[in-house]
Amino acid sequence: MHELSIAQSILTIVNEAIPSEHLKKIKTIYLQIGSLSGIEIDALTFSFDILKERTAYPSAKLSIEIIEAQGKCKNCSTIFKYKSFGFACPTCGSYSITIISGKEMKVVGIEVD
Repeated sequence: MHELSIAQSILTIVNEAIPSEHLKKIKTIYLQIGSLSGIEIDALTFSFDILKERTAYPSAKLSIEIIEAQGKCKNCSTIFKYKSFGFACPTCGSYSITIISGKEMKVVGIEVD
């Protein structure tokens, strides 16, 4: 379950970004997760909820925005919604695709009281 290590990494990022005297005031941690990232949202949330109990901010919540995957065809330069790996360009049918979004996982904000 790599979601547990991802949850631990989120806590590390928060601990490094927020001064220790403000950690108790953390309300929400905002994430962007790509639809092709392979991250199971429920498993990540579950892991985070367990790990946060041993922090200074046990009531913190995750707010997760799913980033839709987009691909760009290397043959015709069409940019399109990329539904899954192995998906062909809807314009020319090519499988020569560059994924331009959808694989990311970012902490984009931390809300503190």
